[in-house]
Amino acid sequence: MNLQGFEVRSNSAASGGAWIQTQGSGTASYLFSGAAGAYELQLTYFDESDGVSRMGVYVNGQELDSWRWNAAAASNLANNSTRTVRTVTGLSLQPSDRIEL
Repeated sequence: MNLQGFEVRSNSAASGGAWIQTQGSGTASYLFSGAAGAYELQLTYFDESDGVSRMGVYVNGQELDSWRWNAAAASNLANNSTRTVRTVTGLSLQPSDRIEL
């Protein structure tokens, strides 16, 4: 994964014990290396109560989904109570497609 403007942080509530964080804007990208086909992308993030963020999912520069992180969360910390999952469905991927957040 290529990170620009993000830092890797440790957190036991995160998948694999780590997550990426930006203090403003950033890009996380990955070149798809699987077989061509239809896929779902599951994103897990911390939707905290201390602000509103925006996330977009792009494949080869085309926006497939976007949303605002503005849940009525019970905490302003990245923990199990603010852990949220969004699933992007209907991704038609080819080898070397660029997936970007």
